[in-house]
Amino acid sequence: MTSPFLATLTASRITYVVVLLVGMALCTRGIGQAAAKNLWTNPVTIAGYLLGALALLLSLQGIFRFNLVPLQGALLLGGILAIIVIKMLLGLTYRAM
Repeated sequence: MTSPFLATLTASRITYVVVLLVGMALCTRGIGQAAAKNLWTNPVTIAGYLLGALALLLSLQGIFRFNLVPLQGALLLGGILAIIVIKMLLGLTYRAM
């Protein structure tokens, strides 16, 4: 059973827009390091591209309410946030390179 607050939060399109904008802002940290170190074809960078595209599509699913994957509500929002966290962890690997 979900709380009324969580149900309202996940039903709001504004929530998905905010998550999309925050995710794109955080993405600049990783792609900026890839550009500075000329790592455009590095497997970590390519994984970041693919995960970013998936997060973008899932966010658009939340905003426009089409069904790309069978996730809705809190599961969809949790999936997007999990992808953002994974991308942040991938971005940290650039420091070791």
